[in-house]
Amino acid sequence: LEAKVKGMPQIIFSHKKHTVWNGCEVCHPDIFVGIRKGVTTYSMVELFNGQYCGVCHDTVAFPQKDCQRCHTGQTL
Repeated sequence: LEAKVKGMPQIIFSHKKHTVWNGCEVCHPDIFVGIRKGVTTYSMVELFNGQYCGVCHDTVAFPQKDCQRCHTGQTL
């Protein structure tokens, strides 16, 4: 996923890691309704407000403020 802030590394998202941890049925039916790969955009504001990935992060997974856990790709 491409980072929107200049100088912030791209986001590396692993479906394999997430499906091993939770299984698709845990998140996708209610949280990601209508999401289309390459079409839907996410903002950190939405995530910090508990939408999309923000539903689990800070409560189930690692804190969202640990930026380098997701932003591990090439710097834009």
